[in-house]
Amino acid sequence: MNLTVYDMVDSVVYLGSLQKSEDNSRPDMKRRISLAASVMSSLNRLWRDKILQLSTKIRLYQALVMSVLLYAAETWTLLSCDEKTLEASHMKCQRQILHRHWFQHVTNAEISARTGLPSVMDFIRRRRLSTPYIAELG
Repeated sequence: MNLTVYDMVDSVVYLGSLQKSEDNSRPDMKRRISLAASVMSSLNRLWRDKILQLSTKIRLYQALVMSVLLYAAETWTLLSCDEKTLEASHMKCQRQILHRHWFQHVTNAEISARTGLPSVMDFIRRRRLSTPYIAELG
């Protein structure tokens, strides 16, 4: 009986993305959210710093956290519940940067207006549109 490596494992991380035998992208998306949350918590001192301007914090968030969160996101097949999960993670990070907690009753629209960041789906749409077309060879 010939078994390939893929037959013996349920999932594998290949080039930074979680590959599973399932049809959806949810496992990789959840893994990315977890990794981004880890990066976010490792930068707590930065977010609490009173000397850094908000614009600098936003740029650092985009470079350090969003790049981890959205790695290979242009290839994901997302359901509406997946989009909501991603957006909730994005809003949670923005609230952490602004030192606004859920119990302070600040709306998501106010948070987005303060940071000036688009929705996470806008980031993914831009990535999908900017992915270069690779012509088939042969």
